[in-house]
Amino acid sequence: MKVLRLALAALFLTQMAFADGTSAVPAKPTPPEKASWSYRLLGFIFKGLEESLQKSGLEFEVCSYQSLDPEKSMSAKGMGECLFMNFKEGLSKKGDVGVTYIWVKSLRGETLPVRVDWRPSEEGLGKMVTEVLTLALENNRRPSRPGLPRLDTTKQKPLSYKQNLLGHIRLTFPSGTKLVDFIAVENQLLSEMQMAKQIDLELTPLYKENGKANYKGVISIQSEVESPDEQGQWTIDFKTNMNFLKLSRPFNVQGHVDGGIAPEDMPEIPTEETP
Repeated sequence: MKVLRLALAALFLTQMAFADGTSAVPAKPTPPEKASWSYRLLGFIFKGLEESLQKSGLEFEVCSYQSLDPEKSMSAKGMGECLFMNFKEGLSKKGDVGVTYIWVKSLRGETLPVRVDWRPSEEGLGKMVTEVLTLALENNRRPSRPGLPRLDTTKQKPLSYKQNLLGHIRLTFPSGTKLVDFIAVENQLLSEMQMAKQIDLELTPLYKENGKANYKGVISIQSEVESPDEQGQWTIDFKTNMNFLKLSRPFNVQGHVDGGIAPEDMPEIPTEETP
């Protein structure tokens, strides 16, 4: 599941417009030796994401965050700090934010910039914290006291947040390249994804079941085609209980390619505040 984990890790449901896709690709930067104090203090989630992607086989060197405000643009080693800056800017404003470029080593030995357009959740910091705590504490279930009924963890319970904090993310590979140029695809069911030139991912919370948050998602893929008659776009509709804070734990994925999940498999669970 390397490729699916790569796409999901990074990340998430909003329909905000992305920054102008015609912006020029910056030159490979020479970043500062030390990360910013705010990233060292608050960027633990992004450090974990960086480590997870490295374990998935992605090799990256440096990154550049191109803010719509040139004074806020920056570069860093790895990729986590640039995504952290993207996230911070998303907290402080609505609508479009900047673009992140990550210089990734291809399987041919070249180091090329992969573009990341990311509009994080606009639901507010409070809801984001609620989601992080829900995921971080998913295994800390309180046992029932003697004489009291056992807690029913199998019942589907509504979540108090409506957007996944990762919002909507798009990966665009450099001209003349595709996903398979950067990471090996081993799962036969996902072999078509290796031809992807661009991947969009959207997640929306569904419910909690068995102590784990479940999400509905759509992966939209623009793939490379050999002739004009071929279909160059397709989608994967899925639901999953993957925890992007604990990518090493087992998780389930159910879905369909180029089609919706049947209503009985994708129940409509209201995302309302619980008492």
